[in-house]
Amino acid sequence: VHLGIALEVILMQRTPAGWTYWGRGDGKPESAALACFMDQGFHGNCCEGAAPLMLMKCAALNFLARVNTFNSRSDACMRYFEAQCSIFQCHANDIVAEIQGATETDICRHFAEIRSEANYRSLYPEINVDGLVALWNAIGAEGWARIAEAFIQAPYHYRAGWPDISIARGDQLRFVEVKTTDKLHLSQKQTISDLLLPLGLSVSVVKLTG
Repeated sequence: VHLGIALEVILMQRTPAGWTYWGRGDGKPESAALACFMDQGFHGNCCEGAAPLMLMKCAALNFLARVNTFNSRSDACMRYFEAQCSIFQCHANDIVAEIQGATETDICRHFAEIRSEANYRSLYPEINVDGLVALWNAIGAEGWARIAEAFIQAPYHYRAGWPDISIARGDQLRFVEVKTTDKLHLSQKQTISDLLLPLGLSVSVVKLTG
């Protein structure tokens, strides 16, 4: 148990190519764990904080584009969410309000717009849109606005340390840190204990064994 959160041990297959869940995954432990959760009906992404931060940026994109320093929607699309939260700290309430008023349609449309940018793949990991939508719908605009409201208070402090996997099933939103032998790092402890747990979000640690 870490920080009072649940610890689950999952048996995986370990091959010379890496970790797999019954042949599924790309060898990385996070991908194998995500495959396991998908078998349980969850959808999500295994790219640490990239998915949650992308989700909040998609929800706030129209406002971020309106106040963009370079009057560039493209820049708003590609600039990291934590950077924009820092630059526009004086507009924190407006960013949160924009997220609060966003819809699933906005998320899908804005993510497609962001992903169509020429340098998207050089800056961001691949994010599964179905997983992104599942995360959004699990707690809705109100829930993600609450996360954004806390995140924007210290965006560079909270940009690292997100658990490896963000998944959802229905109205269940879970953040899962995947471990094999190492322990939680300081940034992970801070984000989990200072941001996620105070908001009542589900956080757990999964240890893979094979």
